[in-house]
Amino acid sequence: MGTSELLDKIKVGVRDFLAEEQPAPAPRRQPSVVTPAREATEDPGQHSPAGFAIELAHILEHQPRAAAGRIHLIGLEPIRARLGDRWTMLQDNIHLLASKVIAQHLGAGDVFCRYGTLDYLIAFSSLTPVAARLKSVVIAQALYSHFLGDTDLDGVVIRTAVGQVDGSVVFEENSVNGLLTRFAQSLEPETSAQPIGLDAGSPSLASPSLASRIDWLYRPILDRRHAVISTWCCTPITRPTHGAFHERVQEGYATLGPDAGADQIAELDRLTLSRAFGDLTDLLANRFSVFINAPIHFESLGNSRTRIGIRDLLQKTSDQLRRFLVLEMYGVPDDISRVRLLEMAGMLRPFCRSVLLAADPRAHGIIHAKECGIHGVGFDLSGGIPGELDRVCRMLERGGVRVALTGIKTTAQAETAAAAGVTYLGGPRIGPPGEVPANMVRYDWNDLLAERCPL
Repeated sequence: MGTSELLDKIKVGVRDFLAEEQPAPAPRRQPSVVTPAREATEDPGQHSPAGFAIELAHILEHQPRAAAGRIHLIGLEPIRARLGDRWTMLQDNIHLLASKVIAQHLGAGDVFCRYGTLDYLIAFSSLTPVAARLKSVVIAQALYSHFLGDTDLDGVVIRTAVGQVDGSVVFEENSVNGLLTRFAQSLEPETSAQPIGLDAGSPSLASPSLASRIDWLYRPILDRRHAVISTWCCTPITRPTHGAFHERVQEGYATLGPDAGADQIAELDRLTLSRAFGDLTDLLANRFSVFINAPIHFESLGNSRTRIGIRDLLQKTSDQLRRFLVLEMYGVPDDISRVRLLEMAGMLRPFCRSVLLAADPRAHGIIHAKECGIHGVGFDLSGGIPGELDRVCRMLERGGVRVALTGIKTTAQAETAAAAGVTYLGGPRIGPPGEVPANMVRYDWNDLLAERCPL
């Protein structure tokens, strides 16, 4: 059977599938689903099953190959199982909110509809099959985090339309964790590649020249919504040369100098991750309740030679450690595409509690943050406050993406951040850095204004 003929059968089969399986009318009127207002370029719509079939036909007319691997079923059965007897009472509100969560993650031209009593059928109009599966994982993670308060996806499956047999659409079933594992394995370089992704002559994993001049500090982050300091950012700094009293201390990737290449950046990332993992393991062993934020550079992930060393470190972490680990991507191009950002976030998501994106407020790529499964976007105010910062922060926070502002030095800057609805605040005005993170501690807004820092 030719490809075009198979896709035609999928299209017809999905229509029949929808027509046969529409839910029976409810004895009372279901609440209407309101799709959140979105920009004109991002206006995914919810449809009835019949309307979905019409939209699907429109997608296939313009992109005939869209059916292969781009039609997915995501179910709420595990949520119903966890809620038990409460499901009957809550299901109307759950479906109302689920539709909003799904709509927030869809791009222009994507469509979805409720199918049956527990499932949602989603068609991605332009993503590749791999990207569509990753997007489905992001949506599943958002749904389960929203309703159950965690992102443990054990037992959660995603079904993908792959063909038609005897008039019925065939859906391939994959566990979310299995999809993520296969995706991570697909990123491994060829076996002939060097084991840690470095050229001959490049610094080793623990290069004496780098390790001897780098140290680390932890900078506190205030969660303004919960009035606690709960997260600490692991930050590399340069060790001052002995006797150089006026030498300026460099932080972050500036410690490498302006001419650092991908190998040196990846080496610093590995050293920083190792430090963060070791400290977090010790803290958890001593019953601390604290989150650690560790940086990973785009160059380390985007280069197949250096990515393997990062992935190997991440794979060695325990499930317990991952629940308290936040990974923040740095150096991401301002104009990164939605698919590329989805791929980068997908590499990190299995190994941490959440993925953040460090960016410039003027970067175009931040508009894709929510639909790519990125929990928050961070802006550094060390260079001043851009004029568009307030608008961008409000837009992101209203869309469900948390904003972190670091480099806050004055009370006025903290108040500006709070007025823009920013969730996370960091910088000298928030609290001093430490050699190791402190345990979670309350720090409300009045304490901040009165300069009563609990650290």
